[in-house]
Amino acid sequence: MKLFCPFCGIKGITKDAFYNKKVKCPGCEKPFTVECSVIVAPPKKTTAVDLAQHTDIPPVKKKQVEGPTSETIEDLGLADDQQRKNIKSRTKSQPYSQTHTRKVCSSCGARIKKGAEYTLGNGTYCVDCTPITNREEFAF
Repeated sequence: MKLFCPFCGIKGITKDAFYNKKVKCPGCEKPFTVECSVIVAPPKKTTAVDLAQHTDIPPVKKKQVEGPTSETIEDLGLADDQQRKNIKSRTKSQPYSQTHTRKVCSSCGARIKKGAEYTLGNGTYCVDCTPITNREEFAF
């Protein structure tokens, strides 16, 4: 006789003598009664196609999102003088990939600037996380 565990879904074969008897599932070890030799499929997951067949569910309203504009922070007047200087200096400077290495500080996880990293043992550290008590003793 074929059997099916209602808890974990494992399928198996047993003797007809176990019909209407409590057995322990070999997979999940939960007890259940062998009721019939028909294998019942586990419940089907709901898909988008199944949901589309229900007419009682209202459709989702899409929000209209505006695309990017040519206005900048400066055009909108949202930046003060210091912020404008910072924005301009960042756009004129070298790209981040040219000023920083791919190395990451073993202590804080920050990317380390080129020339500002040092190795101690198996770790690479930034200047802020140096485990050396007297920083003057260590030369880059």
